[in-house]
Amino acid sequence: MISFKELKRNLKKDVSNLPTIKVSLLGDSATQFLATGIKGMGIERGYNTDLFEAEYNQVERQVFDPTSDFYQHEAKYTIVFQSTHKLLEKYSMISADEQARMADERLEFIRTICAQVPGHIIYYNYPEIEDTVFGSYANKVQTSFTYQLRKLNYELMNLAQECQNLFICDLWLAEQVRSRYDVRFYSLCQHRDAPLYRCHSLCSFTHYGHHPIHRGQVQEVFNP
Repeated sequence: MISFKELKRNLKKDVSNLPTIKVSLLGDSATQFLATGIKGMGIERGYNTDLFEAEYNQVERQVFDPTSDFYQHEAKYTIVFQSTHKLLEKYSMISADEQARMADERLEFIRTICAQVPGHIIYYNYPEIEDTVFGSYANKVQTSFTYQLRKLNYELMNLAQECQNLFICDLWLAEQVRSRYDVRFYSLCQHRDAPLYRCHSLCSFTHYGHHPIHRGQVQEVFNP
């Protein structure tokens, strides 16, 4: 597994002989580390990445303005990162009626991106965070943040099948790595040599790496 430090070190390499690939990066949060990872992984896969990184929290402005720098860049791949925390911040400031429509409105915006933006769209889904309001009862409350978030992630999968240019970068899978739980290790721990397997499990996860940027979040852009 390549580390973030190695990806960053790749940026010092001579890329003049590598084929150039145009990528745009839009985010509602800081994307500097992600941009570094994308360019570093591009070099690792044999590409010189010509990356346009939009300014902080400029996703809507770049998409809806046909004269924006985003469209002028004419990227083959567009990566969009809209965080769960920003979504929760928005959720906390709108009415109950608007909360019930939050997932649908975000999905409509993503559908607009797919229709307007040329090339491939790589969109991050939303890891779950607890809103600390309803707990388990959130499953029965349509206006709860948990309900809306799960609906959004589910419908994102359907939208990816509907829009051929949309691909989901699954942060939930990355979170499973961070959670340090693997069903394979659970099965092994039922074995008579369970203490030995638990030791190997711990060592495996200890050396797995702690930077989410190099756990498959950007690698799909550069699949050979």
